Amino acid sequence: MDITQALQKYLLTNGYERLNLKAVLFDMDGVIYDSMPLHAASWVSVLNSHGLHLTETEAYMHEGRTGKETVDIVAGREGKSFSEDEIAAIYKEKTALFGTYPPAKVMDGIVALFRQVKFDNLMIMLVTGSGTPALLDRLNSDFPDVFTRDRMVTSFDVTKGKPDPEPYLTALAKGGLRQNEAIVVENSPLGVEAAHRAGLFTVAVNTGRLPDKVLLDAGADVILPSVQALTDDWSSVFADKNASAASAAKNVGASGKTAKILLHCPDRAGIVTDITNFISINNGNIIYLDQHVDHVENIFFMRMEWELDNFLIPDEKIEDYFTTLYARKYDITFRLYFSDYQPRMAIFVSKMSHCLYDILARYTAGEWNVRIPLIISNHPDMQEVAERFNIPYHLFPITKENKAEQERLELELLKAEKIDFIVLARYMQIIPEEMIQCYPNKIINIHHSFLPAFVGAKPYHAAFERGVKIIGATSHYVTSDLDAGPIIEQDIVRVTHKDTVGDLINKGKDLEKIVLSHAVQKHIERKVLAYKNKTVIF
Repeated sequence: MDITQALQKYLLTNGYERLNLKAVLFDMDGVIYDSMPLHAASWVSVLNSHGLHLTETEAYMHEGRTGKETVDIVAGREGKSFSEDEIAAIYKEKTALFGTYPPAKVMDGIVALFRQVKFDNLMIMLVTGSGTPALLDRLNSDFPDVFTRDRMVTSFDVTKGKPDPEPYLTALAKGGLRQNEAIVVENSPLGVEAAHRAGLFTVAVNTGRLPDKVLLDAGADVILPSVQALTDDWSSVFADKNASAASAAKNVGASGKTAKILLHCPDRAGIVTDITNFISINNGNIIYLDQHVDHVENIFFMRMEWELDNFLIPDEKIEDYFTTLYARKYDITFRLYFSDYQPRMAIFVSKMSHCLYDILARYTAGEWNVRIPLIISNHPDMQEVAERFNIPYHLFPITKENKAEQERLELELLKAEKIDFIVLARYMQIIPEEMIQCYPNKIINIHHSFLPAFVGAKPYHAAFERGVKIIGATSHYVTSDLDAGPIIEQDIVRVTHKDTVGDLINKGKDLEKIVLSHAVQKHIERKVLAYKNKTVIF
């Protein structure tokens, strides 16, 4: 049974007309982290040291219980008992041993799944029987802005662990949710049973060592072999289940799809009237319009967005209509975008991590409607960061001898991955002319604003020696003229004589990552219109 069939069966069985999806409730061990082998090994070792016998397979069966329940069950079957203090000490030993193991790997596909769930305007909640600080503390660093404490249910929040429905009922109460407004992603039989008893649609990802039948018998509505499998199926199954809620949140039509147009042309009377009439007579609803006239150049600039739900012209024909009716008449240069398309962004990075981390944190948190299929680097230093965020990392070491060939291979990779634009997250190589020509006003760079006053390898040292009172950062599009392309975003921060070189560097890094991310966001949101060597930011 596939997910769609399972969902239909769930709705029919429970008497729901539809799944009004508002939240996804995630288990942690075995769903977010591949941590169950470590938990099992810890339990086996510690309980055996106290004369209690437990196999790793049994440990998987007990996953989701509180530590006290696990000890009580294993001890009880062997005719032994432990006091509250003794159980607390045993669980402390288990937690300490778990902390000595290498960090559990983030599950393949979970980062992309979080991003998709956030993009669909759904609440993300954690429901775990764990109280292991080593894992709970990792959540904020591994998944910034994904989890908040008021959206977590851990062993500290309940008196009864899984398979009792209390953890999931607690999550529903915290989120203000009904049963048909949330789904569960679990991997353990006890967790599945708890979710099923709470009346929730339960997707079991079998990332452990138990047969599928164990999870089905526990009440799973559907079994998938991995988290990645759920990620791959998400859009086709769940994205449209929240269409009405998502559109209400965005204050747009039923589908939420919009078109955006950015244009410039010689200024003359009648342009705005003609273009807005074009939208109105074809049943479009304009939700954004901004314009600017450069009186020196006599150039008119405009950005407009409108809803497409009742628009009479098919999406694929809008460009042709606009070109025929208005672009030729007014000599308009324009670009047309649709909100349901996620642009594909490549990141180039060398050895510095601050801009890369900020970009990936925002990406993981679902702040941007964008996909990042790859990271390219001329050094291996950032590969661990890429793996942590589950993004393919491509290494192209560059020397004087191989530079041309490596850049040719990079460009081939970008074309093969259908990359729409590039972000240079402190990439310390000059971009070749051929790549610039392939991506005009689509390569975004960041640098300190001391150029050209403080050029060279140590601009902050030079600024310190000069006694500057402000430092800054500039993000711009890359052109053939080094660091002289159209500027997208700039900012400054004040410094004083009390600041050391180290202080200047740290303040500069903070500024660089913020300025770069703001520039990237404006590009993704189609708010940047480049003309000659300047930009109009709407």
